[in-house]
Amino acid sequence: MWRRVELEMEQIQSGSFHRQEPHTRQEKNDHLTVKWLSNAVAELKTELSEVQNTLNSTVILQNHEQVDTELSLLKSDVSNLNKELELARKKNAKYEADLLSIREELASLKDHSRAAAVMCGKTKNQGRKEEGKNLFRKLNWKIIIKRILVGLCNGRKTAKGDCEMYALFDRYLHETSKMLEKPKIQNGGKPRVRVWCDGCYDLVHFGHANSLRQAKALGDHLVVGVHTDEEISRHKGPPVFTFEERCKMIAAIKWVDEVVEGSPYVTTLDTLDRYGCDFCCHGDDITLTDGGADTYHEIKAAGRYKEVQRTAGISTTGLVDRILTMAQKRNREVRSPWTGSDKFLLTAGKIAQFSKGNPPKDGDVVVYAVGAFDLFHVGHLQFLEKARELGDYLIVGLYSDHVINRYKGSNYPIMTLHERLLSLLGCKYVSEVVIDAPFAVTKDLMDSFKIEIVVGGYCQVEDENVLGDPHKYPKEINKFVTVNSESDVTTEKIIDRIIKNKLEYMERNEKKEKKEVDLINEMEKKQDEEQTS
Repeated sequence: MWRRVELEMEQIQSGSFHRQEPHTRQEKNDHLTVKWLSNAVAELKTELSEVQNTLNSTVILQNHEQVDTELSLLKSDVSNLNKELELARKKNAKYEADLLSIREELASLKDHSRAAAVMCGKTKNQGRKEEGKNLFRKLNWKIIIKRILVGLCNGRKTAKGDCEMYALFDRYLHETSKMLEKPKIQNGGKPRVRVWCDGCYDLVHFGHANSLRQAKALGDHLVVGVHTDEEISRHKGPPVFTFEERCKMIAAIKWVDEVVEGSPYVTTLDTLDRYGCDFCCHGDDITLTDGGADTYHEIKAAGRYKEVQRTAGISTTGLVDRILTMAQKRNREVRSPWTGSDKFLLTAGKIAQFSKGNPPKDGDVVVYAVGAFDLFHVGHLQFLEKARELGDYLIVGLYSDHVINRYKGSNYPIMTLHERLLSLLGCKYVSEVVIDAPFAVTKDLMDSFKIEIVVGGYCQVEDENVLGDPHKYPKEINKFVTVNSESDVTTEKIIDRIIKNKLEYMERNEKKEKKEVDLINEMEKKQDEEQTS
């Protein structure tokens, strides 16, 4: 027995003491640590009692001093284990308090969400609806996520309680989101229809906006999913816009109510059900996976798919091709009717579909911005957002192709005046557009539109000596404001992204069009066979 006690004391001193447990104390979570330490202390106390009984019953002790030393060390170990046990109990109590605090916070948030849902779903007053939506937006989910993922799991393995909190939070978030965004009954007693759209939305253009406009017309609430860069690279090739840029651009389209970031490339019934959508809507072209399969085959088979007319003459593939052929024209044998279509033709009807046509109200502060807005990107978007914040009604002056060609060079603009016009009209920050606006902001222009503030960004005309300073007059009368978009993205940088990866984008475009042409040929072949039979 004495030898066993000596061995265990040596293990305790070296920190390698084990008793019926295959793992070290550091690998145990709080609950197991408390239980194990309690057992260890009890066993050591039992052994101490046995040693004392042995000493009391021993008649002759030749090594009395050595035994006293061993007893002293054993008592010290017991004391240290008691201290460690107390610390573990305190840590466990703090852990339980954290869980309780989060449960109470979630319960409070749930009450607020219900109140917001009631405001949005039952009131006929638009102001109360907005109040409800704002209340829901103020619920700071990021704080809750941070506390769960970081605060409770910092430096140790995830405990069972954490997993339960994750599941509770995820389930609760979806339930409250659906409760707010999809009331069962809309004003007037009609069911509220939620429409789902998804896509890459690379080089976001008015063709995307027109598709979303048509989709919104089929329902009451439009939910748009945006694919990740990784998904797009796998199925189509590298995107030009980053994931964050694409999400911001889609969220700024006036017909979009909700954006789902990172939606799956292949749309399933589970995706529609998860976000409470009645059906999915897409253009009358076909989207294919890297293996050539239709990404909407499941929801088409279930009868929850609707089509709208795609906008002829514009596509991401076509825009990339324009940039790649700026310096050198290429003959392309493969032409898809979806992505290799001809020039876009603007009609008065299309302008009417995109434009609200609402004049400024009495007392509105009218803000004016002018520029090319070529290859409409996140730099333009954030500039217009900041400009809109300065007033109530934002008018954008749009330069003609001829003016842009004079101060930027013969390769510009990439997009025509009509294409750039629809890109602006689709933006929710833009109230009105002046087509073929004069280069310089004049007194007549400001008086005509009752403009009170003229804004400009940090990225202005490269050589003002060519056409002069467009903001000279508003600067003279102290009505000019420089706006910082807080973005370094420019049209030139977007073009550089494509030029630097020219071979990749050429391969991407040709691969995409070839898949589409092969599919069209296969469909025509089947159609001929059916007619023959």
